[in-house]
Amino acid sequence: MTEPARFLRKGYRRVEYSDVNENADFEDWVEFGRDGETSQTNALQAVRYDREKSPGGIYFTFNRLNPAVLARSPEKINEYASNTTSDHDVIHRQWLLIDIDPDRPTGIPSSEAELEAARIVGQQVRDWLMNQHGFLEPIEAMSGNGWHLMFPIDMPNSPDATELVKRALFAAAGRFGGANTPAGLPTVTVDTSVFNPGQLTKLYGTMVHKGHAIEGRPLRRSRIVHVPDALNVLDTEFPSHDS
Repeated sequence: MTEPARFLRKGYRRVEYSDVNENADFEDWVEFGRDGETSQTNALQAVRYDREKSPGGIYFTFNRLNPAVLARSPEKINEYASNTTSDHDVIHRQWLLIDIDPDRPTGIPSSEAELEAARIVGQQVRDWLMNQHGFLEPIEAMSGNGWHLMFPIDMPNSPDATELVKRALFAAAGRFGGANTPAGLPTVTVDTSVFNPGQLTKLYGTMVHKGHAIEGRPLRRSRIVHVPDALNVLDTEFPSHDS
């Protein structure tokens, strides 16, 4: 099974491919959809597109979408898509994403030291959420330039749920990264902007072409690093600024 197929689980997901044209200030988007069980065929389409087109990045919406939006691009790649997923298309929240990214100039790959700092802080966030707040073990992934934690959740797409997710992200960012990055490590940041239900993230197993590879700053393939034996849904209070 390909790496993308490992993460594209039951339920409709929409995958987007961001291809930044170096000679213009715009992004081209292509998409394909699927429904039902994991589609190895669609995962292979992503791998093939990744290899042949070398887009800036391949992303997917990780929360459950209204099955009707499959009609935008049923089981096929649709280049230059004019209609893309919005928050209103999400019918259920299934994942809480914690995204730890090294501080660096925009549009360049991270160094190995920066990536390692993101991993270390990511594990600090993971341990804090698990030990202090009863969170269950997450999927861990290397996003290409930073570190991801993906916690399974079961929440509606509602303003209250969005506020809970936002509070959790700001609580983590207030304790980890920034000025609280461990001494001697490059500074990293816990991204507080990824709270919206229609959030995109890397399709793990695909290349991340952010900038160009130079000595000390290679381009990398995103990948899943750890999947727990059981992916149990979170059943606990989310942390807030005061917890």
